[in-house]
Amino acid sequence: MVEIIYSMPRVMPEYKEQARLKILEKAFIVFSKKGYHYTTMDDIASEVGVTKGTLYVYFKSKEELFRAMAGLHSSMFDEKLLKSFSNKSFKENYGLFFDLYVRMNSGNEPLIYELASLSTRNNAVKKMLQFETEESERRLIAFFTQQVNNGYLPEETDLEKLSVTICLLMEGLMERIFFGLSKKDAKNIWIETITKIIG
Repeated sequence: MVEIIYSMPRVMPEYKEQARLKILEKAFIVFSKKGYHYTTMDDIASEVGVTKGTLYVYFKSKEELFRAMAGLHSSMFDEKLLKSFSNKSFKENYGLFFDLYVRMNSGNEPLIYELASLSTRNNAVKKMLQFETEESERRLIAFFTQQVNNGYLPEETDLEKLSVTICLLMEGLMERIFFGLSKKDAKNIWIETITKIIG
């Protein structure tokens, strides 16, 4: 039914969010296959099965669509993280955090590296990556704030420093995994390192 509604010139409000999510899901497939630079709105419209005009009802540009897609991915990670740790201590479940992070971020490494390369000569892409990096850190701060409130971390914990450190560590490990490091070895490095940092 959603596909039929997509093709209509006027989109009924009750289906708008459902249609938007479908577009973002399909966009992820296209971006992963073709990369950011070579993906066009025509490509995404074709994957979704709608006209480009319908696509522009939801997103004004490829950059806006990509930001929304990244935001959706991040919110899904947040939901899984908060749900998994609702009654669990981060300090006692370092392995679980690693598994969740790797599961949610595996498969999009080529796209990330392409964007990093583009950012050196495209200011819009650079700003987009800066925004996503800051958002990642803010989300972790919110997560660790919850851990402090639940009594799992000391109140004096520097949450900003901890969040930045974890982002850097996990991004580095994801890169090493992409280039051949086994997930088992990466997980051991993660647990050993974060244990030394937090205890």
